[in-house]
Amino acid sequence: MGSPGAITGTVTSADGTRVVFDRRGAGPVIVLVHGASADRLALAEVARLLSPWFTAVTYERRGWAGLDREIEDLAAVIGATGGRAGVFGGSSGAVLALEATVRLPAIICLVLWEPPAPLATAAAVRRPALVLNSGRSPARTRRTGSALARAIPAAVHRVLPGQTPDVTPQALAPELLEFFTRHQ
Repeated sequence: MGSPGAITGTVTSADGTRVVFDRRGAGPVIVLVHGASADRLALAEVARLLSPWFTAVTYERRGWAGLDREIEDLAAVIGATGGRAGVFGGSSGAVLALEATVRLPAIICLVLWEPPAPLATAAAVRRPALVLNSGRSPARTRRTGSALARAIPAAVHRVLPGQTPDVTPQALAPELLEFFTRHQ
């Protein structure tokens, strides 16, 4: 079942796996990639808040299929919803988004939330990026975000004061709106 107000669709990934996605709004495509312990509905409110300006897409990650398969799924979703997109990834979704940005030319810009991402991959990103951390995350998590932003040639790091790692849609959506508007 999709989120209220969204149009639910499916696309077939490279290996034949069916991937379910929800789409809402109109305009440039933004794909929101949830973390491992969530599903596509976890970002439905963020998608709703972005939908007056963007086509906001959430989709079901297949879980522990391996990074290559997950990148194929993301590529299929982008292909089915417009052919190019800005991508947001939260937590483990940030790792997927970062790796996919290096491999997929269809990703035009990138936002990472609370990324536990590998620095080696970061240096290969050649797109505008925003790395976000919560103000109430452990200091080492914020340091990781800062180091990641320094490793990506065209990245900025911001900390959202007062937010926890479970950022509210009302705090996250304005950050995404500002960044994606500037880089679409």
